Amino acid sequence: MKIAVVFPPNRGEASALADKVVKIAEERGIEAILQPKTSVAKDIDFVFSLGGDGTVLYAAKLAYDSCVPVVGVNLGHLGYLAEVEATQINFAIEALVNGKFQIEERMTLSVGVERQNGEDLEPVMALNDAVVERVEPGRTIRITATLNGRLFVTYTADGIVVATPTGSTAYNLSVRGPIVSPRLDAMILTPISPHLVFDRPLVLEPDIDLRLELQGVRHASLLVDGDREVRLEPGDSVFCRQGGKKTKLVRINRAIDFHDTVKAKFGFGVS
Repeated sequence: MKIAVVFPPNRGEASALADKVVKIAEERGIEAILQPKTSVAKDIDFVFSLGGDGTVLYAAKLAYDSCVPVVGVNLGHLGYLAEVEATQINFAIEALVNGKFQIEERMTLSVGVERQNGEDLEPVMALNDAVVERVEPGRTIRITATLNGRLFVTYTADGIVVATPTGSTAYNLSVRGPIVSPRLDAMILTPISPHLVFDRPLVLEPDIDLRLELQGVRHASLLVDGDREVRLEPGDSVFCRQGGKKTKLVRINRAIDFHDTVKAKFGFGVS
């Protein structure tokens, strides 16, 4: 077996845990690679993500092309993606060695930009969301949403969130979008502080071709999974489609599911 270990280098606890993972792995005859800089090679069996949900998102991008499963180890607050606690490293590695785990596949997005001037940007993968937001404080932006080539609505809002079910509990949730089970495939379109009568989020079929065109004279920015900021000029379009591959997440604690995590996050059932 061969694993890769990804962690935020500016966190001492993560670096110490990475050394521990390598030591435990090597004691079991497992080869471990620290901090791969580019896409994970196909001969890697698992990617260990040490940190929070943000580190899982980064690890998922590294593992995307080779479809390598990601093991999320939580070092922060309760998250939705990093399932294994730092104290469970031995248990997690033993489970992988003995095949006592499940693979959960998550829908991804392919997000690209078509410039009005023809200088298009290549699509990138998103596991959580793509967000088009205003850049001028106090100024709304106008965005035309086209579904499968047909005009649907023009939003006047602070921005738009396009989320996967995995990302439904991220920014989408904070702007009052719906919580959608990550076992489903869907595209969630949620306006941010919309200034129009129709202000409801939409849950769309996963294979829809969504295009968001920036209207008017104001600029905007595009963020993909909270990173890779791209400045948008008036007339530019962001397109979102279902990704060609799914992200694979390793589930070891079979007794804990998405609904348990939601309950714990919001304190449901606690008097």
